[in-house]
Amino acid sequence: MHNDQLLKRFPCRYFLGGVVGLILAAGVSTEIRGEPLTNPSVQETVETTGVQGLVLRRIAIEGRAAIFLWSVDLRRLDLVVSEQQDEGGTSVRAAVEREHGVLGVNAGYFKLNGDVHAPAGLLVVNGRRTGDVASSLRLLVKSSQGKGSQGWDVLYPQELGLQASLEFALQSRPIVVDRPGKIGVSREANELSRRTAICVGKDMVVLIATDDPLTLYDLGSLLVDQNAKGNIDCPVALALDGGPSTGMYATNPSIEVHEQWKVENVLVVRPKP
Repeated sequence: MHNDQLLKRFPCRYFLGGVVGLILAAGVSTEIRGEPLTNPSVQETVETTGVQGLVLRRIAIEGRAAIFLWSVDLRRLDLVVSEQQDEGGTSVRAAVEREHGVLGVNAGYFKLNGDVHAPAGLLVVNGRRTGDVASSLRLLVKSSQGKGSQGWDVLYPQELGLQASLEFALQSRPIVVDRPGKIGVSREANELSRRTAICVGKDMVVLIATDDPLTLYDLGSLLVDQNAKGNIDCPVALALDGGPSTGMYATNPSIEVHEQWKVENVLVVRPKP
């Protein structure tokens, strides 16, 4: 859902300023902002997925798994946008199962009118367009002229004219890693929320989901740091819908982060035909 419409935040763990921190929110607030802790415990593990071309890097904070980084080799796997089957929305798991996929995360912003879900801005699924480009949002697109991995790219709205024959497109914001690999948001982007994002590299995309809230600045800082270390390919990254919309489902290993309400569209990784 469009983040401007979010009304609640939840108890949380998060990164701050490139350093990992921990905060507990007592009760519910419409706007929670964090302060860093000193020298918290951080671990990183790389896990075998059982799927060729898919690597999971799990980042743990204070002994608790908080952030999932999925490196997806698009020379071996496909990435598609899966739309809800009716106006009532979809779960991430249902979309993955519908597409016979191995991994999925919630994707673009959407508008909610009662129980009716509709995309915010432009949505393109298998060449079928819904809605118009929203100038306030950024774009994730796949086209015949995409500069990134297998035709995927992250764009500003004014750049869309350079793209022809869109196969997939969705809108969200902000760009949290901007070319050439710099944090794309300011330190003032310190509101805490669960996050979903995508990095677009040369032959890879990285799908990111957090099981607990963190700030947009610290999400960008984390991705820039992981890219600099060579752990992931992340020259540019777009934040997807977050907060209660954040959801993830993987089949091997079986991992699920439950979205707290249904979403309009989902990014799904599936085997190539």
